[in-house]
Amino acid sequence: YRQTDSNADGVPDGETLLIFKTASKPVLSTDGSFTYTYTITLRNARKEALNSVQVKEDLTKTFVSPINFSVTNVKLSSGLTVAAGFDGRSQINLLGTGVSLAGFAKETIEITVRVLPNGFSGNVNNTAEGSAVAKWFNVTRQSIDTTASGTRKHGAGQPTTSIIPNVDIKIADVITPNNDGYNDKWIILRP
Repeated sequence: YRQTDSNADGVPDGETLLIFKTASKPVLSTDGSFTYTYTITLRNARKEALNSVQVKEDLTKTFVSPINFSVTNVKLSSGLTVAAGFDGRSQINLLGTGVSLAGFAKETIEITVRVLPNGFSGNVNNTAEGSAVAKWFNVTRQSIDTTASGTRKHGAGQPTTSIIPNVDIKIADVITPNNDGYNDKWIILRP
């Protein structure tokens, strides 16, 4: 059995809602926190509109204790509206009510998250869940990281993995400002 892909775009003709997700590399701040930007792309793979489109983004499943996080910004393309109070914790519905996705339309969402690792380092996985009402049925899909999934755009895929790096800070324990070239200045080194 082989599905037909009449558009030759890597998406079988029977697909409806597609949801892709990527993550930026971490940006280290002077307070020891990291900033990540998650980009979610929603795509309607059919000519009929999708109604009641929603994306659930539960960041408590990604950043578990001892990690602390806060959503600092949400940027949406023009066809979407953000849900009031979205924080990825107590309010996980990302989109407002009544959002539609026109036939073959594509919309993007960028979520900027500030993460304080509190001693944690390693990989964290993130998956968003999209849902919509199609003409004849309801549809739900989990996000796919197309890079980690070998460019697959539909079906089961890999979650988006972010790396929280281990940051070692070396602080000199002695200062000898005698101009001999050793420990003349107090310098904090970060590898």
